[in-house]
Amino acid sequence: MTYLDQADRAERLVTEIHESGGDALAVQSDIRDSEQIRQLFEQTVATYQRVDIVVSNAPVGYVGKSFRDMSWEEYRAVVDGELRAAFEVTKAAVAAMTAQRHGRLIYLSSGLAKHHPIPGKLASATAKASLSTFVRYIAEELGSSGITANAVAPGLVETELNQDMPEEEKAQIAAMTPLRRIAGPEDIAGVVAFLAGEDGGFLTGITIPVNGGLAMD
Repeated sequence: MTYLDQADRAERLVTEIHESGGDALAVQSDIRDSEQIRQLFEQTVATYQRVDIVVSNAPVGYVGKSFRDMSWEEYRAVVDGELRAAFEVTKAAVAAMTAQRHGRLIYLSSGLAKHHPIPGKLASATAKASLSTFVRYIAEELGSSGITANAVAPGLVETELNQDMPEEEKAQIAAMTPLRRIAGPEDIAGVVAFLAGEDGGFLTGITIPVNGGLAMD
């Protein structure tokens, strides 16, 4: 796994995985930096000999402004950061996955890409919509090498990123959701695990909405 900061939390997670019988390695890196990502994958292959699954889920930026108040530099930073991260991670993973003719590329998108526009979400929504297109093209190009590429698009998820969100607002969203609740991290993790496993091996090029039915295609 990678982390940009909060090394103590990364190491705690590694310890938890070891205690549960698994194996893990935490490496500090900026996933927008091609050299750092190259080194990350080199270290991974040296340690585990393979790269079977890549989950790209690092938040890379946010600007909560309207179009009128946002500068081009602010807008570009969010879109560039999101797509640069996906590009660099994918570029580094492809060599190992192509050699072994097997791989699962999974990207965390967002319901913002298809929801009714929400004030202050222009940059993030544009970035996530672009990510879904990126996934489709990667899936088309790499499918013949045994590599799948998919995205998971959560709605609101109960995490520390939303800890300052008013409870009344969360309750309103839950009330509008057919399942009458908002997602927990385990709801998203379950779909990611499905795509990473053999049961999800014939799915590629899609973005799966995980929003409890709040937005339906």
